[in-house]
Amino acid sequence: TLLSPQQALLTRHEGYDEAAGVMHTFASTTGVGVGLVLWLLAPWIVAILGQPEAATILRVYCVALVLERMSVMPILGLRYRLRFGDVARVDFLGDMAYVALTVGTGLSGAGGLCLALGMVGRQAAKVVMLIFLGVRVRPAAPRLHREERRIFAEVMHRSWPIHLGGVAEFLTLYLDNVFVGTYYGASAEGLYAVGYTLVMTPADTIALYVGTAMVRALGLRDGAMRRRTYLSGLRYVALLLFPIGAGAALCAGMLEATLLPSRWHGVAPIMVGLMTGAMTTGIMRMAYVHLTGMLRMRAAALTEAGRFVLFIGALLVVARIDPWREHLSWVGWAVAAAFTVSTAIGLLMSLSVDGIPIRAAARAIGPAAAATMFMSGVVGVLGMAQRRYGGSFFDLGLPMLIASGLVSYGGYLRIFHRQLYRETAGWVGARWRAKDPPHPQS
Repeated sequence: TLLSPQQALLTRHEGYDEAAGVMHTFASTTGVGVGLVLWLLAPWIVAILGQPEAATILRVYCVALVLERMSVMPILGLRYRLRFGDVARVDFLGDMAYVALTVGTGLSGAGGLCLALGMVGRQAAKVVMLIFLGVRVRPAAPRLHREERRIFAEVMHRSWPIHLGGVAEFLTLYLDNVFVGTYYGASAEGLYAVGYTLVMTPADTIALYVGTAMVRALGLRDGAMRRRTYLSGLRYVALLLFPIGAGAALCAGMLEATLLPSRWHGVAPIMVGLMTGAMTTGIMRMAYVHLTGMLRMRAAALTEAGRFVLFIGALLVVARIDPWREHLSWVGWAVAAAFTVSTAIGLLMSLSVDGIPIRAAARAIGPAAAATMFMSGVVGVLGMAQRRYGGSFFDLGLPMLIASGLVSYGGYLRIFHRQLYRETAGWVGARWRAKDPPHPQS
């Protein structure tokens, strides 16, 4: 209900402020209404589902829902005006609050409640940062004038096909937690939540940020420029997310051994299982945004619907092959496999729609894949040496292991892909020094 109007608004070339105001009022008022209804009906709903103890969790999520509805359109306005620095500040504070509260309350024994508390912290932090930046968060009073009704109908007409995809994407964020809590127990759900947060949250945040920022560029009428922009986006999102996913999996064992208490051992296999999901989520987001930028709304919805079907199928497979409920990490592997396959399907669909050869996408993603494999080899060898000789003459801590991965990844790109390395370093340096936002064309 939130993602599709955002995509429709970002493609508008005229009348953005009026349309955004109407949608902000709609999002906020419906959020309060839905949150209030769920709050009042929470005991009855969870009793029907056979989980009466989950009423508190559902009510905490209601608070998160209202806060999210208040911030989503103001954040979209920052993206529309290319204030990416402010967007990064808002998202960073929200993600830090989410990770801190989710992991902290999870480790303290909150179980499934840790996810809800983390979500409240994330949305509250975003609202606070928006107010600090001077952005209006309070929506205007609902009005039913003819012009407002016309704008609302226009936005919803352009965005309704993506609603199915948006619902599917939302469900994939939580149904695996519901499955783990129901099938493996509440303690296993807390364990899975910590592992998922450590691996997937950074990747999901980066993918959403990059994808939303590129909606306007991927809606250009100039086909050649649009295709070049898309391939560049694939290249850079792979450069960001491939090492994050692989690095988190490679460092999971040492992170578990050095930072987590013994009762939370078991997070590492979950992080390893989710690795390919974290690596490919950015490509999936780029394919989705590419299709919506070209106003191929039904194709975009179809990719998300396919992702949801594969996701549900993967969970059903886990339930079938693990009847004794002993292999929690298999859920991570199944979820990552579903996401990876759906990413491949979405990428092929977006390439086909815009007439881009598959080999062009392979050339765009290839450098990041090769550098990630080289980094994995280096970190893997150092990790094996640590396990074999640690405590004697070879003792490599977690910070040094992370640093070795960064150095080997950057070193490979600098040696074997010098032009790409110089281009990336120059772009990052220019954005770092720039005081004004970049031109929309760039």
